[in-house]
Amino acid sequence: MAAVNLKKDLIMTTHQLLKCDGLKSISIRKISQACGCTSAVIYRHFEDLDDLIFLASIKFLENYVFQIQKIVNEDTDPIVMNDAMWEIFVTEAFDNVEVFLLLFFGERKDTLTEKIFEYYQMFPDSWHALGGLFTSIFFHNNLEERITIMMTRAAAVRRINFKDIKPLAHLQCELFHGMLNDYRLTYRQPGKKEEAITLFMETLKSLNEHYTIS
Repeated sequence: MAAVNLKKDLIMTTHQLLKCDGLKSISIRKISQACGCTSAVIYRHFEDLDDLIFLASIKFLENYVFQIQKIVNEDTDPIVMNDAMWEIFVTEAFDNVEVFLLLFFGERKDTLTEKIFEYYQMFPDSWHALGGLFTSIFFHNNLEERITIMMTRAAAVRRINFKDIKPLAHLQCELFHGMLNDYRLTYRQPGKKEEAITLFMETLKSLNEHYTIS
């Protein structure tokens, strides 16, 4: 139990360092000093520094999970639901651009499902009451495939054409990735987060209108 608690403490401490100082400032030495342990202890619980950082970064998704559970309803128009989910998602993403680039577009992105499940096992109370639709979306490893799930629902109720599912999902994902990169160096500046969210949502809605069937 002590080992489990220490691992959780290391994750929480690393998360706080990421939140306050940013990704580039993180080091094993800084984490070990903040936790009052040696670097050897950290390596007993994690493969390497990147493994610890990746797990700690997942905590940045908690508020997204909490907020989205309030709106997910399988009876809601899929396009409306997709826009609402994106707005919650980008509100978190443009507050922590480097972390979201790491989670969804970094070298370890293919391990995201595995790491989310590992995190969920350690902190189950943080993400309680996950519904069926939300679970199928949230625990999917690939961001574009998550969007494809929503676009497939939209096609099923004739809000978009089936032939447009993949292109629209791809374009939404590319819009998100591109804007994260655009704001990567400036997102901490006053007003930049709000600017990015507004621009993303306006562009997303314009894109969706092009494909949506009236």
